[in-house]
Amino acid sequence: HSDLEDILSRYFPQRLDRVSFVVKNHVCGIEVCTQVGPLKLMEKIEKLEVQVNERSPEIETKRAAVNKQIRAMTASVKADKEKLATMTAERVRLIEQLSPGTRATYERVARLKSGLALAEARDYSCTACRIAIRPQAFNNIRRGDQIFECENCGRILFFKVDAASN
Repeated sequence: HSDLEDILSRYFPQRLDRVSFVVKNHVCGIEVCTQVGPLKLMEKIEKLEVQVNERSPEIETKRAAVNKQIRAMTASVKADKEKLATMTAERVRLIEQLSPGTRATYERVARLKSGLALAEARDYSCTACRIAIRPQAFNNIRRGDQIFECENCGRILFFKVDAASN
């Protein structure tokens, strides 16, 4: 401590008592921490290890449940990807069957509506924008012999025949 006090007295003569007190407390604090600290840390570690061992079966049970959910979700995603690939191939096949004019109309509406070119006409309204469809236009849509676009949102309207009503 004497070398430190000599240096401090040279550079900080007016603060020597205060600085010396702080440095001595800091050094003493470190000495106390090195003597008492590891024991307390070891006690804490032992308590935590006991808690981990007590909860280990619960953790493993939850881990198994989470792993089971992950496997189920992975299988679901795989099935959905396969279904999407099948539906995409079917969509391409159906679009190729359209006449050039109908295909051009569909592609134009799909491009303008972020890929959502079709809307169901149900209960005399467009299901996309909820605007009422005139009765005569609705009857023409039900017949299905030509393409009708919604006067409000521009989507191609179709009428879905319920299986129960056939």
